[in-house]
Amino acid sequence: MLLLTAVSCQKNYSENILGQWQVDSVATFYNGFTYESSAQHWEETYQYDSVRVAIRRPDGSQSLMYRIDQDTLYYLDQQQLPVSQFTIVRLTDEQLILLKEQPPLWEGPEQTRYEIRYFSKEDNPSLTTRVSP
Repeated sequence: MLLLTAVSCQKNYSENILGQWQVDSVATFYNGFTYESSAQHWEETYQYDSVRVAIRRPDGSQSLMYRIDQDTLYYLDQQQLPVSQFTIVRLTDEQLILLKEQPPLWEGPEQTRYEIRYFSKEDNPSLTTRVSP
């Protein structure tokens, strides 16, 4: 019975990530200091579809393949090699939170630096741009 409960509680990130996500804000953490920005990222939209392609559209569009392995989201290049990775902190029907480890800015031990991206799911996603006739 315990095994059944553990299996049913596992998250299905590959299905739950499908749809269009709007960046709400981005927080940067560095050795105890936090900076949160919503203005520079508010136009970013990520569309995850069933063929596992993520489309990022801040001022244009960029198409990336992606893969999810357990709680890690990988963006891939054309050779299917990871170019970026995020830890999925939270994924619900309405909210996606991704954490990205960042390299230290200076040399030295015991430095912690990461970025957290907060997304909300959009109700009416569209991959096409509408053009007036």
